[in-house]
Amino acid sequence: MDQCSPLEDCSFIEANPYPCTAQVAEREGSYVAKSLGLLAQGKGSEVESFSWKNIGMLAYLGDYQGLADFPTSKLQGFKSWILWRSVYFTKLGSWRSRFQVPFDWMRTFIWGRDVLSFRWHRELMDHT
Repeated sequence: MDQCSPLEDCSFIEANPYPCTAQVAEREGSYVAKSLGLLAQGKGSEVESFSWKNIGMLAYLGDYQGLADFPTSKLQGFKSWILWRSVYFTKLGSWRSRFQVPFDWMRTFIWGRDVLSFRWHRELMDHT
């Protein structure tokens, strides 16, 4: 840890490469925070090496469809979409987001997506 630099953070480790996913990044962040805490307390000898185990992957496909790939099973379709939404909801950081996101999901379900027409915006800007 004495020679930690931003360059090392962006490097590729050939001996034990990990996939570039949020799951790995989240665990690495927790590991670094815990390790720095131990070092600050003078307990550097208690820092263990980082290890990661895949607990599965989720993907949102659109139209209420999703994919779930776990080491023991695979799911697809509506059930995977519900699972993806549930995991997404649990990862929200603030209470404001935990209230806002379900309301946004419900609004989108009832009235559809609110997408601005960029062509209309461009025409409006040309006339000013």
